[in-house]
Formats: sequence, structure tokens, C-alpha cells
Amino acid sequence: MSDWKKYMEQSDAYAASLCEKEHKVYDVDPYVMVFEDEDVSGIFHIYYDAHSKGASAWMHLIVGHAMIVYTNDRI
Repeated sequence: MSDWKKYMEQSDAYAASLCEKEHKVYDVDPYVMVFEDEDVSGIFHIYYDAHSKGASAWMHLIVGHAMIVYTNDRI
């Protein structure tokens, strides 16, 4: 079995186990599950699964203060 196929099987198994944990599903998009991070507040993991359409994706949202760092290295 190829490394890619092993990775995909592990990813699918992880996603299936994660779906059993506590999560929120919103009416706006029932294919999206939102998990709040167990260790760090303000971090949300968003999992999109189109089930039979063959697409899934992870997104991560950090809610907090915005900070901009500007560097000017011209002399």
C-alpha cells in the first residue's frame, strides 16, 4: 500500500473519531462541524465534509486580538 493511501486511511479514521466528539452544526451549512479546542480557548477547528461528494477540508479559526507587525529594513 502506498504512503499516500495509508495517510488517507489514517486521516479518514481520525475524522470519523473526531465526529463522535462534541461539536456544533449550524443551519447555514449542515456539512460543517465546529469543534472548540480542548486545550486553548479561542481556537476553533472547522471540518467540512461533503460525505458522498468526496471532498473534505480542515480550517482553523483563531479568535482574539489582532496584531500587526510592521518592519522597515530600509536604511
